[in-house]
Amino acid sequence: MCVQENKSIELKRLPGIRTLGLHSATLLALTISPPLLLAETPIVIGPLPIEAVTSWIGPNGGSWDQAANWHTGIVPGQGSNPENIDLLDFDTNTGSTKQFSVNSLMGSGHLTVSRALGLAAASSLGALTQRRTTIFGSGNLTVSGDATLHMAVQIGSGTTFLQGNTTVTGSNLDTLGQDGLRLDNPKKISWT
Repeated sequence: MCVQENKSIELKRLPGIRTLGLHSATLLALTISPPLLLAETPIVIGPLPIEAVTSWIGPNGGSWDQAANWHTGIVPGQGSNPENIDLLDFDTNTGSTKQFSVNSLMGSGHLTVSRALGLAAASSLGALTQRRTTIFGSGNLTVSGDATLHMAVQIGSGTTFLQGNTTVTGSNLDTLGQDGLRLDNPKKISWT
């Protein structure tokens, strides 16, 4: 397209949106003044690429491994395409029958990990309980509230940032941070 002299092009960002299952999306409006040809209204370009999010709709304390607890009706973290998970402010447990691997995980509630959980990208939780299970992967995990790690194993290149009070118990403390995964807690960690 050829732009004639004395024409200006204005590109502005429209407010982002948030819908169930979508991160914020940015829409762009392109206004050409004075209008070229018949383009008297802004041309909307977008939405730009959006990362899909699988959102929790289950009850507080519900189980991850139940399809009815997810807005998609499908249990996330079992396929070949790791997903981004939003647990919102609900307390959730992973159930005890399956291992889950996701791209990222976010939520302000309490997650109880009852089986292995893989994280590929930066993730955050309000609180964490990990009992006789493994958290693995390259994604950093930030837990803003309290954490309880009982006979827990954390492996991979990610770092787990425990910002609340933390209790670590069990006989396999030597495997807690194997393979480079590191626990980082500026507060007191209680080891027993």
